[in-house]
Amino acid sequence: MSCSNCGKLAKSRCSGCVNAPEYQAGDAPTVAYCDPKCQRQHWPTHKTQCQILKKRLTLLRIATLLKTAFFSYREYVFDLPLAGVEHKEGVLHLHLNPKKIPFRPWYAPFQSNLIIIPEHKEAVLAVSQCTTAQCLLGPLARYLLEGLASMLKAVEVNIRPIVPWKIVWQCDSEEELPDISCATATHSILLVWLGSEGWVIDITGCQFGFRDVLVPLDSYFKKMVQSLVRGPCVYTEHETSDLDVFDNGLSLNDTDSKHLRAAHERTSRLHFAKIVQKFFDYYKSPCSPDKFLGGTTKEFQAKLALFESNLKVHMADLSDFAFEKE
Repeated sequence: MSCSNCGKLAKSRCSGCVNAPEYQAGDAPTVAYCDPKCQRQHWPTHKTQCQILKKRLTLLRIATLLKTAFFSYREYVFDLPLAGVEHKEGVLHLHLNPKKIPFRPWYAPFQSNLIIIPEHKEAVLAVSQCTTAQCLLGPLARYLLEGLASMLKAVEVNIRPIVPWKIVWQCDSEEELPDISCATATHSILLVWLGSEGWVIDITGCQFGFRDVLVPLDSYFKKMVQSLVRGPCVYTEHETSDLDVFDNGLSLNDTDSKHLRAAHERTSRLHFAKIVQKFFDYYKSPCSPDKFLGGTTKEFQAKLALFESNLKVHMADLSDFAFEKE
């Protein structure tokens, strides 16, 4: 690796934009220097590019933080009677057996004794959760993106999955069980603009085999979207937006278990919101996200790991409290 200023052997890279994602192929080159003097001399040339790349890097860290927050929540607020997972003929089969796992009127942590690889676990946690993620993360996403994004919208699309998923029922039941697969589901994503650059934040795309949480908009729609279902719409959702609509649809004739599950999910989301709001100074401090999102890659990863650990402990407390009531 050579110095971007003099061409000699470089010893360090520009810390402001290293590891920034590409918007177009080759537009995020590694910028390195042999010494601080060359870096200072090259700054007038590199300044504009560095500022653009730094914004992309910040956006990537925001997307990563949002995904980490959601999956930390979901791991302790899980609702599928999962008996096993099988990757077969390019399709991820989720084996569900309601009779094997006792029904409870509240959500439970993901089964710790289930043998499953990390990629499949993440996919299972994300199944049919795009609306939940969009609502749960709404206030946090808007807070983090304020001052960075020039525009933020929400859309629903029909996607083109890389690894489709399918529900496989394993119990004998007189009741007709629904045939559920990702072919019947719409998918919610966020569109973010950094000036003229359009990006997609896809928190739960891993359920379809999408690895990246942040993708250039044109590339995402070209490779992964079959059709636009709804939007773009103003992103106004908050932690319980969808539950508010659901609760309004409940009637006195609905079962007690349905009311209890709805109440527990609401409690879980508000429990999540409590610690996240506290962590970011109740969304009042403009410097709070900068402190978290800044620093070297190693420093950011350390802060992210601490945030994830604290959030999981917080969610586990609520789960433990619920199970003590059995």
